[in-house]
Amino acid sequence: MEKLEVRVKDNVMCPLDVVFNAITQVESLSGYFISRAGGPLVEGQTVDWFFDDAQVQVAVLVLVLDPAGRFSFEWGASEAKTSLGCLA
Repeated sequence: MEKLEVRVKDNVMCPLDVVFNAITQVESLSGYFISRAGGPLVEGQTVDWFFDDAQVQVAVLVLVLDPAGRFSFEWGASEAKTSLGCLA
C-alpha cells in the first residue's frame, strides 16, 4: 500500500498559550473534541482518548509537549496514522 501524506496548515488568531492549552489540556479538549481521556498528556507516553458518542477508544502517543508552544501527537484509529502538531 502506498503511503499517503496530507499536510494542512492553518492560522489561529489567538495567543499561542491559549491555543496550546486548548489542544493539550484534557479539560479543554473534552469540551469540543474528545469525551474524556485516560489521563493527562505526558511527553513520550501514550494516553487513551475516548469518543463516547461513537464508542471508540484511541491510543494517542504524545511525541512533543513543550509549554513554549510545541506539541505533536500521533494516533491510528484505523490502519492509517494521524499526526497533529505545532512546532512553532
